[in-house]
Amino acid sequence: LIKKVFNALIRGGGAAGEAPTTEGEVDGRIGLQRLQHCAQLLGSSGTDADWSKQYWALCTLHGWDSRIGPTAEQFASFVDDESGSGFCNDTVLQALLVQLATKPLPELQTRAQMTKQIFDALDVVGSGFLNMR
Repeated sequence: LIKKVFNALIRGGGAAGEAPTTEGEVDGRIGLQRLQHCAQLLGSSGTDADWSKQYWALCTLHGWDSRIGPTAEQFASFVDDESGSGFCNDTVLQALLVQLATKPLPELQTRAQMTKQIFDALDVVGSGFLNMR
């Protein structure tokens, strides 16, 4: 079931057999935007900047390559860890599969949009500059 969810995220949602969109199809990983889509389908809210911070924290905590996101095995460990923040039981995973089929990933952001999102996440005081905590 976890592998089906991961593969649906690689495709960007939509029906099985549809061609994948740009992020993920070459490297077989689900990056920032695909994980954000997954989190939103599971009820997460917040701004893109909020998600960027959470994504970077998850990458650091779980040892994922932040440029390209978790592998299938890393994602499986994340959602299978009952004590972790990403745990999903079989009922949740099945519901997520249904949602991914009916609510595909919106068009991926451009590099400039992602760069702005990351900059905004790192501009902790909102000054228009990168700040240290």
